Amino acid sequence: MPEWGIFWLAPLVAWVGAVLATRAMLVGGISDKPDEVRKAHDLIVPTAGGVGMALGSGIAVLLFLAFPNSHLDYGAGSAGYNAALVLLLGAFGVTLGLADDLWKLASRLKFVLLAAASLAFAAFGAHANSLPITNTIALSLGPIGAVIGTALWIFTIANTVNFTDGANGLSMGSTAIGLATLGLLCLVHGEPVIALVALCVAASLAGSLVLNFPKGRLFAGDAGALFAGLSVGGVGAVAASIDVAPWAIALCFLPQLADVLLTLAWRLSKRRNLLASHRDHMFQIGLRAGVSHGRIATLYWGLTAHCCLCAVAGALLGPLIALLALVVNAGVGVMLFLKVRKFAAAQGHDGA
Repeated sequence: MPEWGIFWLAPLVAWVGAVLATRAMLVGGISDKPDEVRKAHDLIVPTAGGVGMALGSGIAVLLFLAFPNSHLDYGAGSAGYNAALVLLLGAFGVTLGLADDLWKLASRLKFVLLAAASLAFAAFGAHANSLPITNTIALSLGPIGAVIGTALWIFTIANTVNFTDGANGLSMGSTAIGLATLGLLCLVHGEPVIALVALCVAASLAGSLVLNFPKGRLFAGDAGALFAGLSVGGVGAVAASIDVAPWAIALCFLPQLADVLLTLAWRLSKRRNLLASHRDHMFQIGLRAGVSHGRIATLYWGLTAHCCLCAVAGALLGPLIALLALVVNAGVGVMLFLKVRKFAAAQGHDGA
């Protein structure tokens, strides 16, 4: 059994490391120009803060795993193995995102690479083998279904975090709240190593807010969004494999998922290009209506915290409660989305 005396010190190291590393990115020479319709800023702003997040959390986790008394097993399927794969997935995300921040990769190329990384993790790492309905009833996915379903989760959440990274603090703050909750659920389910990874990544995302929220002095960039999104995807896959209810995992990130999935469905119904830059997300409609970045971000944080409390209750009370909580909150999300879309149409902000 590992010595966990410094367990709670690791997230603090990750936070401090991210604060220092993101501050260094202010002079890193990478900048974000307001050259796309989806962007909400008017001036050139330093970006790729995700490099600092990855450094902060990566150093904290690696220092902890290298601690002499950790005694981790890295054999296939072990806690150390799963943690290493999550770290590799996050490293791939920050690398791909940094390349996009520097050279503006084609959307199709990014999607193909994200899909490949998602499939690789699901095939060689942890995955959900079933969808539990009650404590005794579960829908078996089978080997192929488990891999495809897990890959779809990773791909979806990675893009969700990226797509909602358009208001200062919204995506990184919401993701940090959800990921910290997911880490605690992993800890409760007897998986402290992946819990450590989740909490360190969450702490690094929170550290990035020092320069990003609310004034937006430094952006996470695709480097940060893809690092955070793929890390969430990997942690979520491991959590599902150790019997954390998938419904509870989705609940932790429901406000972001609802915004993205409902917006894509709406754009599809209007026969608009799903890969084109746009300003149709709910938070973007709020920004165009004059709501501040700070108010929008804190609203999403509050909704995420509420959903996380529901996730914890569902995870502790059983998968059926978690499923019901997901359905009820998703229904509320649909109602809010329709109200925002009605407001947008009335104000002439019906998308682009």
